[in-house]
Amino acid sequence: MLLAGSSPVDKVELAIDAEFDLIENSVQLGSHRQHLRIVLSRDTEAGELVAKMLGEKPSVVHFSGHGNQQSELFFENEHGQSVAVGVDQLSKMFAGFSGVVRCVVLNACYSVPQAEAIAHHADCVVGMSDRVSDAAAHTFATNFYKAMASGRDVATSFDLAVVNIDLAGIPEAKTPALFGRERAAMLVFDGQQVDDKEVTTSVVAGIEAIARQLYESEYLSLVRLASTIIDSVSVCEGIVQEAFVEILTTEMSPIVTGVDGVLAVLRKLVLDIAQDRRDVAQQLFPAQLPPTATSASDEVTKVLRAIQSLAQDEAQALVLSQLSKLDPATISSTLGMEQGHLDETIRMALDNVGSLLEALG
Repeated sequence: MLLAGSSPVDKVELAIDAEFDLIENSVQLGSHRQHLRIVLSRDTEAGELVAKMLGEKPSVVHFSGHGNQQSELFFENEHGQSVAVGVDQLSKMFAGFSGVVRCVVLNACYSVPQAEAIAHHADCVVGMSDRVSDAAAHTFATNFYKAMASGRDVATSFDLAVVNIDLAGIPEAKTPALFGRERAAMLVFDGQQVDDKEVTTSVVAGIEAIARQLYESEYLSLVRLASTIIDSVSVCEGIVQEAFVEILTTEMSPIVTGVDGVLAVLRKLVLDIAQDRRDVAQQLFPAQLPPTATSASDEVTKVLRAIQSLAQDEAQALVLSQLSKLDPATISSTLGMEQGHLDETIRMALDNVGSLLEALG
């Protein structure tokens, strides 16, 4: 955890040292405290923050400082004077640490626009939607990190911190905002060591559960994505089905984590499969030889129509493309078919293929 603070001499002084002390003490109260190492950076310059992130590779970056309604955060220069850093600069800064910095907390006034921009490069980001008093900022930080140090996921830690602002009678419980809640709900500091790092994070959700969630929420958008390459809706649905099968039966890279990571892989699979299907279709139906009564014999026309019919049946297309990879039980489970119905579908698909081969022969 990198705690970076900035209280320029030409701005109202902030109690940053007190805030950092409270965070360190709250972490020590957690049952998982041995897994969290804190690095401090006071009087932080923007360039110094980058250098610290390069050197320490923190999973969490906490910034305590000033912000304004022009979507700027204030760092310091070598003389302690304020230096405004805008949304674009901050976004580009954290883009260089995508996959390294997992959680960012901007404990500064009016920092929601910056948090929203950084959320494109980190799993989750906390910002403040309005002015935030020292009392609210300290209460939030203390309880947020206490919960994280006790093994709670980031989303739960955020909720507990907000509740404690309310319980303390501070009328700013609606000021903190969390971006990337779904990913935050799966982000836990579990102390497992990877590549000799003391602090690592683990996404506590199986690919199967994520795929199920995405099937319900993103199915139509993935069909629309496939339709940018393939005209047939039924074929596009088959492509999406095949992409989900691929996700469930292929070992995922360890860098693919969370809903967004799996969704990105699904989108690439859909586009790749759709492109492959279109390439095959172009080989089967060259533009100069359209399957019409005037340009092809009746026998060839029948064959081409049979191939089209086969391609438009997404269940048969899925079975054919996966037969060499999957056992019947996996296919049956993926398609939601009874075993008997699956066997019949396979027989129909093979009969069609046999007929086509005979006709083409």
